[in-house]
Amino acid sequence: MKRIYTAVLPFFLLFPFLSLSQDAKELFEGKVATDVLKNNVDQIYTDLKENHPNLYKFISKRALDSKFDSLKGTIGVPISRMEFRYKVLTVLQKIGDGHLTLTMNGSHISSEDYQNYIGKKIRPIDQFSFKVLDMRLYIFESSINADIKPGTEIASLNGLPAREVITKIFDGICVDGYNLTFKYYSLNADMFPNFYTNTFGRQDSIEFEFKGPEKKTIKIKSILPPPGLVKYLPTRLPLYYFSKDKSQVTITIGSFGSTIQPDYQTLFNSLKTYGTKTLVLNLRDNLGGEPINATKLFSYLISKPQYFARVPKDVLNDPKKTPKESLKIGITSKINPAENSFQGKIYLIVNGGSFSATAILAANLQASNKDIVIVGEETGGGREGCTGGLFKQTQIEGSNLSLRYGQVPFKSFKEVPRDGKGVMPTHEIKYTIQDYLLNRDLELEWVFKDSTESK
Repeated sequence: MKRIYTAVLPFFLLFPFLSLSQDAKELFEGKVATDVLKNNVDQIYTDLKENHPNLYKFISKRALDSKFDSLKGTIGVPISRMEFRYKVLTVLQKIGDGHLTLTMNGSHISSEDYQNYIGKKIRPIDQFSFKVLDMRLYIFESSINADIKPGTEIASLNGLPAREVITKIFDGICVDGYNLTFKYYSLNADMFPNFYTNTFGRQDSIEFEFKGPEKKTIKIKSILPPPGLVKYLPTRLPLYYFSKDKSQVTITIGSFGSTIQPDYQTLFNSLKTYGTKTLVLNLRDNLGGEPINATKLFSYLISKPQYFARVPKDVLNDPKKTPKESLKIGITSKINPAENSFQGKIYLIVNGGSFSATAILAANLQASNKDIVIVGEETGGGREGCTGGLFKQTQIEGSNLSLRYGQVPFKSFKEVPRDGKGVMPTHEIKYTIQDYLLNRDLELEWVFKDSTESK
């Protein structure tokens, strides 16, 4: 396993560095006048009303109008841009669009200025990796504080109960519909420190209260990285591997966004040559990508022509929203089964990180294949579809925010209830903190046991 260590940069994923001029400290800590922020709220809502195709899908216009009016009412004094960003996100997440983002625009900050601002010290929240399970918070890795053992449950941070910490972070994460698994995935993908900092601000001292027979409270402060400190990177599964007798194959697709996709033709030719009867398709942590890549895989998993998604005709005919013909594949005409499409049993493994085109693919497989077993947890992406395709990005002046969302309302090919859920598993898997500490893969364990017993 490759080992490296890098200090976690709480805001790094929020913005690009494009040019020089603005001061980083001013951007993140400077207060913005109330009239500017209230105007920004109006700008954001006006932009959404004019351009978002599914704005009132999961919330009524009246309710959303009220939310934005109430938001302006909470801005009584100048606040920082990060505080304002969080306030706006608590309203945006009511829309039920997991592709909707609101990020800091740091285009006027130099990389050097940003590095000087965050400093070289590792802040308390960045000294650990965490797991969030059933609204409970655990230490998963403790590279610096050896006295705090992995698996220790956290009761509170700076006096705020862990459940309230998690709830406040969840309130600022946009998801499809009413999904929760995508929120858990976001925090458990080694991103809890980032979300914590973006929600509660940079903290150079945090009082950790731990659960246990003897309740222990420790104040942890920022420190310089000890020499030789390493951070463990997760081990990735190989693209595919066969069982010894070639009767079963496990294929892991980590993304549909890469320009380099698997050679499906060669792979599925091998399945036919070997007489492989069982396919285990692992789409966990696959956040989607280009629909054309998902449709290509879909063609090897169907037995008759199928649509991949549905999009309103007016959107398809609008070159500003669907300028690329690749966005129309599987929508304006059916996808034909590939020459060596797989006709055996399929185990589909998904989790909260199965999002966007991946969730649509999972919904389509569930609808079109009776001999499929879905293992894991509810997908993070909606089973009904998503709002993606071509994205619109609007710069919000004053608060230095960037609003981004899709303009194409995709729906999976089969009508499903508008209940705000993802694709539900046939067999649900739930992890404990001990499972994570033992590095178990409960989904694959269950699949291999079930497939063996089914022979």
